[in-house]
Amino acid sequence: MKRPIVSFLALWLGILLAGCTQPTAQPRAWPLTPPGALGGERGWERSNTAFYQVWVSAFGKGAGPSLATGNTGDLPGITAALRAGYFTDLGINGLWLSPIFKATSLNSGSGNKHGYDTEDYDSIAAIYGNLGDLADLLGEAHSRGIRVIFDFVPNHTSRNHPWFIDSSSSTGAAYRSWYLWRDARPSGWTGFDSWSDWQGTGPYYYGVFGSGMPDLNFRDPGARAAMRTVARDWLDFGFDGLRIDAVKYLYEGDSDAAWKDLGETHAFFDELRSGLLDAYPEGGSRVMLAENWDGDLSNVLSYVKNGSVAEFNVPLDFIWPDVLGRALNSDPPAAAVARLASHMVDDSMAVSRAGGIFGVFQSNHDNAASRPATLYGGDGKRVYLAAALSILGQGMPIVYYGNEIGMAGQVGNDINMRQSFDWAEEARQAADKDSLLAWHRALLKLRSSNAAWNQPSIAQLAVAEAGILALKVSGSAGASVVLVANLNTTAADCAVALAADSAKGILGSTEGDSLAGATLAEGSLAEGSLAVKGLPAYGIRAWAMNDQLVPVAFDHDPVRADFQSISLPALFLRGSFNAWGTSAAMTRNGSVYSFTQTLAGGSPYQFKFGNADWSTALGGNEVFYDSSHAAPGTLGSSSDGWEGLNLSFMPSVAGSYTFTVDLASQTWWITSN
Repeated sequence: MKRPIVSFLALWLGILLAGCTQPTAQPRAWPLTPPGALGGERGWERSNTAFYQVWVSAFGKGAGPSLATGNTGDLPGITAALRAGYFTDLGINGLWLSPIFKATSLNSGSGNKHGYDTEDYDSIAAIYGNLGDLADLLGEAHSRGIRVIFDFVPNHTSRNHPWFIDSSSSTGAAYRSWYLWRDARPSGWTGFDSWSDWQGTGPYYYGVFGSGMPDLNFRDPGARAAMRTVARDWLDFGFDGLRIDAVKYLYEGDSDAAWKDLGETHAFFDELRSGLLDAYPEGGSRVMLAENWDGDLSNVLSYVKNGSVAEFNVPLDFIWPDVLGRALNSDPPAAAVARLASHMVDDSMAVSRAGGIFGVFQSNHDNAASRPATLYGGDGKRVYLAAALSILGQGMPIVYYGNEIGMAGQVGNDINMRQSFDWAEEARQAADKDSLLAWHRALLKLRSSNAAWNQPSIAQLAVAEAGILALKVSGSAGASVVLVANLNTTAADCAVALAADSAKGILGSTEGDSLAGATLAEGSLAEGSLAVKGLPAYGIRAWAMNDQLVPVAFDHDPVRADFQSISLPALFLRGSFNAWGTSAAMTRNGSVYSFTQTLAGGSPYQFKFGNADWSTALGGNEVFYDSSHAAPGTLGSSSDGWEGLNLSFMPSVAGSYTFTVDLASQTWWITSN
């Protein structure tokens, strides 16, 4: 699978000899039969598509689905969830996998296994499995009508990548020009940080994301061709598209004002779209998602289309988390309606007219916003409404793993946003008809099955009452759905101006609502206003226009439980066995957290339980040792509480030991395995 250095050198020299023209890439000889892409017509990303972002190391382990203890999730764990019907039951038809290729961070003992520091674009990270495991995953997904995209990181590599190791070896190295080098550190080029992005001690190399991830030099034809080949090979293998990381920074200028969003960057993606993705046959279309983190709509649009040239099919909507959070957390009701409508209608339709569709998410691994259960303080009313607005708007929804069950996560702490999926909580919610999981299932199945979201457009409808957001989503074959949300803190009645012969309630307690004074369920009705009765605070309802055959997605206003029980802190175990500064995320099952570690017999270990910042100790909470679970060994003489204290333990024999904390009983203990 690996491309040896000599093959890339030959490619590079060939490019130079050919006058820097890009060679025609030959198909790779895979060691097994590639499963191939799912296929289907172009534009499927705008046709009832709903994605789920899987953080691979945190989702599921092995033949599960089971707990990915301490970030040990893998590809077979995702395949097991596919076979168990988890994604199908959820109403998902697209999966986005976090980086799965060999990477420095995936080789470390860190809980922050992000994978964005690639060491080998041709190899699956060993902790995730192998090429056969990936083929199984793609096959199981495609057999269920679920497309899969991979996370592609072309802007930079790991400093442990063979290309960079060679590049840094001498000024005459074969790969020297694949990275950016300066003998003296330039005074500018500060990027999005307050310090220079020129790394090292001299000569200096450019790395906008730090010293561990040096930027590739895309002005070098060999580096440019290599990245295009990586994308082509994995699309040929069977992926249905790719999410491209850090698209803004591909090419760099020579000043602070020209370090991102350059014309050469756009030209590269223009060619990647037209020369690679759109060149696939009609039955095998592929798509690109852009991580263009920008609050400026005009900049976002520039990555959808430049003049008449198309780039990304789906720009990720980094504007939405802030818009939604402000509307539900701080805006007065009328202002909340205006803020939401401006983005959901005006901005979304601007992207649609440019030929793309927003990839709408509430939170993700990038710390764009805290997880909803945390962002809204565990308030079930707002958590449920936020999910509905995100899934039923015009854009293509992307559910970040764990948000469908209300997992907690605070912005500013990468590991806290990437904790292990709580399968115990999922099982509990699966049996509750009013759970957040049940709500997500209803919303996503409505989204993925109703023609209103096939090539959708969206418009705001007039409402006289303050604090009421009314939207009409329209798609193929004249299908349309009306959404009405109450941004007030109390229940409200309202009248929505619309023209329709009939309306059928398909989400919420719509039996008391009426169109022109007649009950909605009674068939053909005259044109007029939709009268909505008793819409709860932060509630939402939906009606199908002129179609009595649309199935009901959720037949009542849900009992929206608060999430204090789920919004527990993410705990970490740090100690002399894992280098203290390395965060080891504990697995949570309800209020019980655990972490397993191999220890040597007769050796003393110090450790500390904590949350967020590694140097803190769970915000001052005091938890006491439970002697009924004694492990073979000796506890140190530290006090029972853990506030700011290091505890100690010396096991009698070498082996596997599990450290456990129960926040409900305020106890901790150690057991041998």
